[in-house]
Order: sequence, then C-alpha cells, then structure tokens
Amino acid sequence: MVKGKGRPQGSPDRPLPFVPTPSFTHRFRFAAITTLSRIPVTRGNLLNLMEVETGATSAVRIFESVRVVDVEGWVPTTNAFASQEIALEWNGDNSPSTIHSDISMNLAPAHVLSQPPRDSSAKWWSISGVNETEILLYITAPSGTVVDLRINARVIDHEAATAAEAPAGGTSGQVVYNYLDGRISGKLQPAGGVTKIV
Repeated sequence: MVKGKGRPQGSPDRPLPFVPTPSFTHRFRFAAITTLSRIPVTRGNLLNLMEVETGATSAVRIFESVRVVDVEGWVPTTNAFASQEIALEWNGDNSPSTIHSDISMNLAPAHVLSQPPRDSSAKWWSISGVNETEILLYITAPSGTVVDLRINARVIDHEAATAAEAPAGGTSGQVVYNYLDGRISGKLQPAGGVTKIV
C-alpha cells in the first residue's frame, strides 16, 4: 500500500476494497409552524425525509437506511417575563423513556442538544420496511421552535425503489423535503429554502 497525504491509496497492481453505497452524515433543519404537544417522530418519518416525486400523488424514497446522531432545538423568547419550554423525549421499543428539556429565561432562549440513549433502539439504524411505525422521539415545544436533526444515511443503490409518503400535488422528477413529523401531521416543516412536499 502506498501512502499519500494521510490517505491510503491502492498499490500499482491492486486497488483498495471500497464500499460503493453512498453514505453520509447530514443536518436537517425544521421550524415548528404550530405548538408541538408531544409530537411523535417514527422510523418511517426519518426514511421519508427526502423523496423523489413520481407523479401527482406518488413518490419514492432516496434513503435506504437512516440512523439518528443527535437532535438539537432552540425555543425563541417572546418577552422577558414569559418562559417557554422544549422537551425531547426518547422513546423506542427498546429504549428507556428519557426526557431532555430546557426552559427559556429572560431573553435567553431554551436550548437542548440530545443523543439517543446508549444501547437503545432509538440509536439503531432505521431500514425501509422494518418496524417503520416505531416511535423514536416525542417533541414538545412552542410554535417558532427550530429543530435540527443530524443523521447518518445510506442511499438506495441496488434495491428496488420504496414508495414514500405520498404528496398531495407532486411533480414527477421533483426532489422534495418532508416534514419531520410527516406531511399529514405537518407541524415541523423543513427549513432552509428547500422544496417542501405538498
């Protein structure tokens, strides 16, 4: 093996083994457009975060599998005399119920940064077609809260395309971002100027 610039390289007679499946870590940002009262986030919601629309009411997933790295939230302050709270509650079929919360004080916003509990199912990979209704997380926060979700994701390579949450008025070939809680619930909309599912 020949080394160069801190990165292993293939020898002249043999390339290194590699993994062809595209995988990456990414941060998604969402904004609460209404009060969040213990809003659930499921494995299926994570798998449907990005979709390719195939028609007016059909779409397929981009991700084959997703794993939560962490969730971070900020609650805006309305005034110096009114406190507001955010709570992230890890759930999962094999997870201890763990709540991380914070309350805004004076003009300082409430802020929470949380990872899934160690060795819990909330920390496991979410795979298309496997226990997609399992609730991994509940979010409680006021309208205007910003929530960042950081994930590891793998893109579909040789698998057949999996149907995603259907849009109500899609455009074939359009890549869209879904709500963190799904289009039907629609309380945590994607932020950052991306094209949202409708």
